[in-house]
Amino acid sequence: MTIGEAESRTGLDRATIRYYEREGLLSPRRMENGYRDYGEQEMTALLRIKLLRELGISLEDIRSLQQGTLALPQTLAVRIEQLEREISASTQAKETCRAIREEGVSYAALDAEKYLNREVRLPGTVHDAPPPPNCPWRRYLARSFDWLLCEIALMVILAMGLHVNLIKQSPFLSLALSLIALGLMRWIEPLLLHWFGTTPGKAIFGLRVERLDGGRPTWEEARARTGQVIWQGLGWHIPFYSWYRLYQSYQQHIHGEEMPWDWENDLHLEAKPGAWWRGVVYLAAVGISLAAMVLVILSAAFPPHFGPLTPAEYAENYSFLWNYYGNSPYQLDGQGKWNLREEGTAVISFSALPAVTLETDAAGYVCAVTAEWTYRGEEALIFWPGQELENFTLALAAGEGGWLSYFGRLEQVAALSGMDSFSAATIQAGGVTLTTEATWSGYEATGNGILFLTDESDPSAAFCQITCTVEAG
Repeated sequence: MTIGEAESRTGLDRATIRYYEREGLLSPRRMENGYRDYGEQEMTALLRIKLLRELGISLEDIRSLQQGTLALPQTLAVRIEQLEREISASTQAKETCRAIREEGVSYAALDAEKYLNREVRLPGTVHDAPPPPNCPWRRYLARSFDWLLCEIALMVILAMGLHVNLIKQSPFLSLALSLIALGLMRWIEPLLLHWFGTTPGKAIFGLRVERLDGGRPTWEEARARTGQVIWQGLGWHIPFYSWYRLYQSYQQHIHGEEMPWDWENDLHLEAKPGAWWRGVVYLAAVGISLAAMVLVILSAAFPPHFGPLTPAEYAENYSFLWNYYGNSPYQLDGQGKWNLREEGTAVISFSALPAVTLETDAAGYVCAVTAEWTYRGEEALIFWPGQELENFTLALAAGEGGWLSYFGRLEQVAALSGMDSFSAATIQAGGVTLTTEATWSGYEATGNGILFLTDESDPSAAFCQITCTVEAG
């Protein structure tokens, strides 16, 4: 029979039955589906335990009776002596209460010493099954932290492995990341529970998942538990439904109920006493994780080559940056020429592409790059190539240090974003110097990085040339 049927037959609650099982007082057979089968032998044991516990026999004595190291008549004789002492103490307490009442004194006039000449010991109520740990917020924050770590792991794969620009992605990607992180958690958490009995979040808050016999859960038990947590506890992060599931779980917690993903898988949660320093450790861990997340997102934009750059390496750096920020169909080669990434790709006019010159030093490494945009008779608007200037600059800045030092090179972006468009300027930062020049006729600047033909201009005579030079050092 199931544990629910065992509850009905014995009158014992589920937590108490599982507690007796954990204490080794009964060993039900496990069925093929993983659930326990409570047979007649277990029913007999439970009823005997219930009777002896109602008589006040301790669990240790019941265990000794089961093992045959203690005889029942001897045990009952000792218990009878205890009950007689308790009855005597209760009678004495009753007489003391009657004497104080008949004296008719108030609390302020009560002479305690007069009645403290006897030992009164009243029998108490025995609670065999300890209540489930009432720490809903610790459990929720621990689970959220583990979830955050799974999201960071995914970001590492997307940002550093696939170089996905996470900053410019749509909100749907964030939702997808959360769902995929739950799927990742669905497999990682069971491994951690099986190997260590805890997870990083649970360890911070002093939580540990164990089997009823005190050992770590098996892979199957932990996997089933995590699956139920994600579905019944978190609602798979489905909008509104997840809030409902969290509320339901919280209500179960505050009413002292054991969570279904624990008792249905023959597991229980051990919780160490709460302490203020655990909150401090949690906040520090979250701060470090969020900082790591920012670093991962930023590092996605790091070009592939660092240190002294050959023309081919510089060209790869620039092409990577242009594709990362703009998804261009073109790529730059080591001779400063533009090539289509794939045949048949839709292209824009080559007039929007600059002529590029790569200068090298005696060792063959790139020391300067010049890009020149030329427009003749363009009737369309001419846009200031701000993003291209950033890409040319950052591609060469990677050659002035290693991977870690490239974080400092990112100040180039801030410096370039404040440049005046279509003007002569020189900016030095991050180990490189950027110089820009612009000349035009027949066009008028709008002040927001755009040139347009004036009404009086002859389109065939209109001219614009933009030159930028990036030098190392």
